[in-house]
Amino acid sequence: DPDYKKLAPKRLQYRMLPKEEGEDVAKAVAPAPKARTAHWLRVCASEDLAEGQAKVLELPDENERIAVWRHRGELFAMDDRCAHMGAPLSTGELEDLASYSAKPGRPVSGDARTEDGIVRCPRHGLCFNIRTGKNVKGGKMKQRIFPVRIRGVDIEVEVEVEVDTSDEEVASSTKRSSKGRWWKVASWTRSFMQTSGSKDLRVPVRSLVAILGLLGLA
Repeated sequence: DPDYKKLAPKRLQYRMLPKEEGEDVAKAVAPAPKARTAHWLRVCASEDLAEGQAKVLELPDENERIAVWRHRGELFAMDDRCAHMGAPLSTGELEDLASYSAKPGRPVSGDARTEDGIVRCPRHGLCFNIRTGKNVKGGKMKQRIFPVRIRGVDIEVEVEVEVDTSDEEVASSTKRSSKGRWWKVASWTRSFMQTSGSKDLRVPVRSLVAILGLLGLA
């Protein structure tokens, strides 16, 4: 299933279990949905990635392996695990599409370019375009690609990672609570001055400081 990484719990991806056992385990370990946000993550120094070679960024918590290739002076980032059975594409052979398609029995489909890089899976020989992530023979099986850049002296890829929103929710709740307290104090001070007819701020200010102390805001 091309959507297995979206549908299967991370602890079960790339692990083969009998159907009944897999269903039971999936129900037990399926995590509650979490928010995801994009981050630029460092892969390596740019000078450490030679032409025609690959470097891998491993994200154990995300169960992700991202391979970055330098091909014809450009950078390309793609899911390192083959969509077929999870073999590491970063260890596969990389060649130009032109040389790949020149060999007999190798038709090419899609929007491929002759200068595109093609990586061959070291396990079963499936070939993927590192620019588009598509199988060179077409079909639904394809690799996920990632934005990649050079920032300063480092190569970075943009990855969506899960974030724990509990701290943000607590902070937001505290902020709303504090805002409500400040509004009440300001409203009380304004009412005091209106009813007393006094323009002397010393009394309400002293009272304000005392109230803030009781609220833990001073």
